[in-house]
Amino acid sequence: MNQKGLFTADQAPWVEYLVIDKNGKRKLKLNTPLKIRKAYKEHLKNEKESLKNNTPIAK
Repeated sequence: MNQKGLFTADQAPWVEYLVIDKNGKRKLKLNTPLKIRKAYKEHLKNEKESLKNNTPIAK
């Protein structure tokens, strides 16, 4: 994970499949490949763990 700045497209392939609803909730499009769904799920897990441990996360 890139802790110092933005993610590249290779590091965050889910970006092109993200949609944000009117309440600001993020979710993946229905046509998102399973491989990318798994990578996004792992990313969310890492974000949650970083918040729990009070460590910086990339935005």
